[in-house]
Amino acid sequence: NKEMAKADSMYKHLKNEYRSIYGDSSKQYSRALQNLAIFYDSWEKFALAEPLYLQVIKIDNTLYGSNHENSINNLIWLADSYREASQYDKTDSVNNIVLEAILKKYGTYHLETAKEYDRQALWAAEMGMYTKSVQYYIKSATIIENVSGTNNLHYINSLLELGKQYVFIENFNMGELTYLKAANIVKNVYGEEHLEYAKPLEKLADIYKRIGQNTKAETFYLRSLELKKKFLGPAHPETADTWTKLAEFYMDISKYSAARESLSSAMKITNETIGKESEE
Repeated sequence: NKEMAKADSMYKHLKNEYRSIYGDSSKQYSRALQNLAIFYDSWEKFALAEPLYLQVIKIDNTLYGSNHENSINNLIWLADSYREASQYDKTDSVNNIVLEAILKKYGTYHLETAKEYDRQALWAAEMGMYTKSVQYYIKSATIIENVSGTNNLHYINSLLELGKQYVFIENFNMGELTYLKAANIVKNVYGEEHLEYAKPLEKLADIYKRIGQNTKAETFYLRSLELKKKFLGPAHPETADTWTKLAEFYMDISKYSAARESLSSAMKITNETIGKESEE
């Protein structure tokens, strides 16, 4: 690829220029190395990116200290690079260093610490390590509750993510309890006539569908659909998503006429959306 080769040459030239002008221990040289490493990541040249990230980490640790925001972010870049390269043992090792640095910098009960637990919980879930993901989301939710209380979207979303992990490990009882807790908080903060209320309701419907509580599943799907139609509009893609879930639910319980009607509604929205995008 000529364009990529040209960009590679430009980044290398800048790296060499900055080293010549500012020295190989300068923040300017460090940033040039980082830009080249990020470029190699985008090109999926992970083996070329790794030594550059390690060099950046060494320079920035000397300039700022290992617990500085720059140094921590460099480690996160490296962990992400290892993840993209499928070097999961190295990813896990670097993630542990990041978490240790975050805890040292901010302490246990800080929103930045919760943010890092969220990041690592997501990584664990991607790897299918759902039990570990649950543990991290619990820690994140506990921190948010201690710092900001429970009546906020940050805490609600943390509960929704935690509930999702319980479902992955098929702990439907804890998943239900977690989603019910989120639903009650949304109801208390925003009321039942609010778009945010649709989220935990639909998550609960998904659980009730899986455990065969069909009356509850249908009720919650229909209530979520009602809220989406009201606040997003009847032709919104998210409304179509709920119609599709309803169609699948009705198919599972052999209500084929209702399934066809629901699927027809979903497809109508999808076709209208595609038509609008084509016009644009």
